[in-house]
Amino acid sequence: MNIEEWFKSITVGESQRSVAEKIGVQQSKLSRQLNAGHLDAEIIRDIARAYGSKAGDELLKTGFLDPDDLTLVGVEEALGMAKNSQLWVEMSKRSDPESRRLYRAEGKPGVIDLDDEVLDEEDAQVFEFPTRNVAPLSDDEIAAAICEANERPQAAHPADDIEYTEPELP
Repeated sequence: MNIEEWFKSITVGESQRSVAEKIGVQQSKLSRQLNAGHLDAEIIRDIARAYGSKAGDELLKTGFLDPDDLTLVGVEEALGMAKNSQLWVEMSKRSDPESRRLYRAEGKPGVIDLDDEVLDEEDAQVFEFPTRNVAPLSDDEIAAAICEANERPQAAHPADDIEYTEPELP
């Protein structure tokens, strides 16, 4: 696609003057470059952003970038861009011994392990956490507990003649 066709398609036929105002360049500069059949990469980037397109896609279409230029970022860079919730989900997958089966990673050591050196599920330690038998309370039980607490505020502290205060700041 030549630059004039690209310009018309992305700006939906808007005038050069209008586009120049949107991206903050002089209309004469934009016109001069279009007439020469070439736009600066910065102008392409700004037009893409102004018209709701991804700059990388438009730089590919106009020949400034090759598909190889848009490979994935490095691991460290990607981790830095990940949200906490995304990191948590990934860490949960890797630390749960059952994850290998649940996420269909059987036979793929190193994908979901507690340690990169652990190659077998049987080698991974599984910690059993104690469970608590907690039953949900009904609205009536909660209301009764609130009433009781309001009627007997001394029930919250034992009668031990100790004055309870806030701890001293360090």
